[in-house]
Amino acid sequence: MLEIGSRNPMLVIVAALNEEEGIGLTIADFKKHVEKPWIMVVDGKSQDRTVEVAKSMDAEIILQRGSGKGNAVAEAIRHVDVDVDYAILTDADYTYPAKYAPQMLRILERNPQVGMVCGNRFSPTLNAEAMKNVFYVGNRLWLLPITC
Repeated sequence: MLEIGSRNPMLVIVAALNEEEGIGLTIADFKKHVEKPWIMVVDGKSQDRTVEVAKSMDAEIILQRGSGKGNAVAEAIRHVDVDVDYAILTDADYTYPAKYAPQMLRILERNPQVGMVCGNRFSPTLNAEAMKNVFYVGNRLWLLPITC
């Protein structure tokens, strides 16, 4: 677990829409690997138990007024304390392993000129069952022009 000498807890923004199966695993994973995370779930009007599961794990819930991931991130930013040193953006479907967050945060700590570190959702270690087929195919098709 990485200990950040931050004035405030590490902010973990979790964009969620109908992710009752993955939200609990995602929150638990970040609690395990990040020191004192402030978990903020931005819910895009889920019709399942996503919000209930997140609340049961002491996450702060923000109800998204608009729609889409970009709007969810903007909604989270409106609720962020400016004294937070770092923010992690992740999805609620448990496809971004939190165990890599400490390494990513160390890069930022050691290299202040670096403004952002991104993970790779399509690494060989991806839990293929975690990503719904339509999203996996869509993400891969979106990346096709970039990788060709």
